[in-house]
Amino acid sequence: NAKYLSHVFKKKTGMGYTEYLQTFRIKYAISLFENGIDSIKNVALLSGFTDPLYFSTVFKTKTGNSPKTYIKNLIEK
Repeated sequence: NAKYLSHVFKKKTGMGYTEYLQTFRIKYAISLFENGIDSIKNVALLSGFTDPLYFSTVFKTKTGNSPKTYIKNLIEK
């Protein structure tokens, strides 16, 4: 049952499946940025997001920075 599985998942991880998946995808996106991929659209697609604008919204929510700002800060380091 999907409802039960969702309940157990949240109990074990402390977060819902969607939040967990978004966090996982954003961590992967960060690793792509750190490895030199600077196309936000490509990183969004490679990390499992079908909409780059939605990716940017989730990225900013999870990291506090937009993808563009994150890339800029990486370059300045």
